[in-house]
Amino acid sequence: MKKIYSVFLLLNLFIFQDLKAQDAPVKISYQVKPDKSVEFDYTKTDPGSYTLVITFKNLTNCFEQPVQKRTIKHYSGRVLGLKPSDANQGIGFSYS
Repeated sequence: MKKIYSVFLLLNLFIFQDLKAQDAPVKISYQVKPDKSVEFDYTKTDPGSYTLVITFKNLTNCFEQPVQKRTIKHYSGRVLGLKPSDANQGIGFSYS
C-alpha cells in the first residue's frame, strides 16, 4: 500500500509541476508627468481587441468620470490621459 501511495505522489508531482497561474492578458501602467497630468498605457501579448473598464475611486482634481470604458486593439499604446483641473495640484486617484 505504501508503494502505491508513493507512486501516486510522484505522479502528482510530475503532473502538477507545470501548472501556473495565468498572467493578466492586459497590463496597465501609469506615469505622472511634470505638468501633473497622468497618462495610462497598456501592453498586451495576445491578438484581438479588448474592452477595458477602469474604475477610479477617490478621483480628485480632475473632471473625468469615475468609470472609463475603452476598446484597445493594438499590442501597446495609450489608453487614457487625465489632466488636473487645478494645474497647481496633482490628481488623486486609485483604480481597479
